[in-house]
Amino acid sequence: MDLKKNYLQEKLERDKRRTFEGGTFSREAWFGYRESLYEPAFINYFNKFFKDGAIAVGKNNAAKYTLDIKTVWIFPGYDMGDGIRSAKLTAILTFKQTANPQNIICLIEFDKVIGLQHEIDDAFYGKRISWAYERLAKNLAIQLKRFL
Repeated sequence: MDLKKNYLQEKLERDKRRTFEGGTFSREAWFGYRESLYEPAFINYFNKFFKDGAIAVGKNNAAKYTLDIKTVWIFPGYDMGDGIRSAKLTAILTFKQTANPQNIICLIEFDKVIGLQHEIDDAFYGKRISWAYERLAKNLAIQLKRFL
C-alpha cells in the first residue's frame, strides 16, 4: 500500500468540499512547494551556519558532492485558534560523489524533526513544513560542525 498516494488522495477528496487554510489543497501545490518553499528554506538556513563558505549547499550540478534528501514522512501541523502544532518530518540524507553516484559517502536519518517556530499567525501548511526543513538544515549543520 502506498501511504503517500493514499494520504494525498484522501486529502484531495476531503478538500473538494471545503477550503484549506486560505485556499484549496491541490496535488500541484503539494509537490510544487518542494522547489518553491522547502528547498530554499533548507539551503538558506544551512548556509547561515557556514558563513565562511567552508561548506555550502545549493543547486550546482558541477559540485564534487551531491546531497539527496528523501523525505519519508511529513506531518503538516496545524494552526486552529488556540491549538498550534508545528510540522514534523522524517528524512534520509545521502551524501555521494556527483561523478560516481553509487559511491555513497554518508547516510543520515533524521527522525521526526520538529519545525522551527516563527512569529507568524495562521501560517499555511506549506510554510509550516518549510520550517521543518529549516530545522533539518540546522540539525545537519550542527552534526557536520561536530566532525569537521
